[in-house]
Amino acid sequence: TCAANDVVHVYAKTTTLFELRIEKADGTAIVGAYTQGACPPTLVPGTSGAPTYGSQVGLYTKIGRLVTVQWFMTGARNTMVGTLSLSGLPFASTATANMYLGIALGLWYQVGGTTFTNMVGFLPPSSTTFNLYVQPTAADHIQVTLWNATDISANWQVGGSFSYMTD
Repeated sequence: TCAANDVVHVYAKTTTLFELRIEKADGTAIVGAYTQGACPPTLVPGTSGAPTYGSQVGLYTKIGRLVTVQWFMTGARNTMVGTLSLSGLPFASTATANMYLGIALGLWYQVGGTTFTNMVGFLPPSSTTFNLYVQPTAADHIQVTLWNATDISANWQVGGSFSYMTD
């Protein structure tokens, strides 16, 4: 609850990033920091190579310990080899043991043609990188496998949004 003498501090870091902290007159925080900014995603092949990006956009909002991320990227497969992960989260996930976050990806295009029906990610504790998994179209729709560079068509699009907790 705010009283008449409580103070709101807004710190401008750049034109696209600011921080909000609501404090009591004695300096005690009422609401944790609010920040927002850019966090462009990076597709990381497990063995070697790198994609060429056509678009690589990511934005985040952090209120207290809760971080919400929105991102989108397009590119060409190029020389990528191995299983794929996505890095570039702005803050490490909570260090709570066994706290794995499942991430549903809202958009994928030409990242496997008809070889799978769903794409998900899993964010492990204390991490800014999550592994990407695909669900095959076979009769067993429960099993998922790590997304591999060989699953990607020459040109692809991937995007999504999700929230996670930090410490």
